[in-house]
Amino acid sequence: MDLEGTKNLVVSYAIQKSSLVVIPVKGSQLDAELATEQISMVKMQERVAGRAIPYAIVFTQTRPPLSPKTQRFIEAQFAQLGAPIFDTQIVDREAFRAMFSFGGSLAGLTDKGVSGLSAALANAHAFTQELVDRLPQRQQIRERGGLMTNDPAERAPIGRIDVSGLPGRTRAPTPIGRPSAKCRRAAASLTARRGRRAVT
Repeated sequence: MDLEGTKNLVVSYAIQKSSLVVIPVKGSQLDAELATEQISMVKMQERVAGRAIPYAIVFTQTRPPLSPKTQRFIEAQFAQLGAPIFDTQIVDREAFRAMFSFGGSLAGLTDKGVSGLSAALANAHAFTQELVDRLPQRQQIRERGGLMTNDPAERAPIGRIDVSGLPGRTRAPTPIGRPSAKCRRAAASLTARRGRRAVT
């Protein structure tokens, strides 16, 4: 799921449900600071979810073999923080930019005369393989609710949401099933009034 790099409820919820959070970073100090904020959000959602949430930083729009001094400095800073970093970097190539012009995927650009397509495909495949390698075990996915399994037996039961702690709630909600006494009295009164109208 591709989300905007801002702090909001949608991003927070997505991080809680993620198997792996990928944080893209360009070789600039501004991007590095934004990435640091995203790492802080991941750590905060770990406390909310009560579990570790894997994450990793990927450098994008890089230009090897030359590596600017700024990017090397940023990489060293993240390494000191112990932040996981993808070995594969997304290189700044014409083929990646062409996807936004022509639409579709990289493979769909074969007849568009885009330069460097084979190198871009190899770069994308290398990143995808490393991404898959960094994903948690399937057992870990089942342990956090079975959200990514097709077996209904492995899914966690859906419980009733308790809203008694929300503002304006002074008591717990009545469980769905047997109607409350107030509802039963109202239904009996309505039935009686309908009966009287039918008689008259």
